[in-house]
Amino acid sequence: MGSRIRQLGLVFLASSSLALAGTYDFSGSFTMDDQQASFFITLTSPSVVTLETTSYASGGFAPVLSIFDYVPPLFSPSDPNLLGTDSGGSPCGVRSTNMTTGLCLDALLGYDSVLGTNPLGTLPAGTYLVVLTEQSNTPNGPDLDSGFSEDGQGNFTAVPGVNNGPFVDPGNPDVTDTGSFALQVENVASATAVPEPATLLSVAAGALLVACLRRRRV
Repeated sequence: MGSRIRQLGLVFLASSSLALAGTYDFSGSFTMDDQQASFFITLTSPSVVTLETTSYASGGFAPVLSIFDYVPPLFSPSDPNLLGTDSGGSPCGVRSTNMTTGLCLDALLGYDSVLGTNPLGTLPAGTYLVVLTEQSNTPNGPDLDSGFSEDGQGNFTAVPGVNNGPFVDPGNPDVTDTGSFALQVENVASATAVPEPATLLSVAAGALLVACLRRRRV
């Protein structure tokens, strides 16, 4: 059964697909440009994982997906390394276009069946952290501790004299997108949303709890 988590204006709806085991769908809404949505994904064996947003094509903001490796320590915060990031663009591949802007700015990390590409490759078994942000709020460096480029800038998409934002479309400043996002995670053993705000210490504790619970079920 899906679970709903509400905190600081973020609403997550997560459900596992009955039609395809290992596929999880998340949806939610931002209220400001610099918000983040974070998710743990767990692999019990090497897997080709696909992370894909579908919300920009439906009128939501243009998203960015970033994935970090994650091995939570027992007693101290960790600093996960950035494995990959994507913010849509051209060529579109499997990404759908927005009918208003004609752009394909949904994010995709994993296998693109149209382009025949997969920059993530096969991921080893383990726990990973996925962070969804708004374009152009991208990672500052090679690890999570480096932060994101628009941290603390809650209205960074605003265009003075044209559109006060937030959620000004990056392809057309006259268009205001919604704060909605939708993410699908495919071919994973489990996927869970991380409530905001999340410190590195609480994220580490959450990942450790997920791993412990999985071991108890085996």
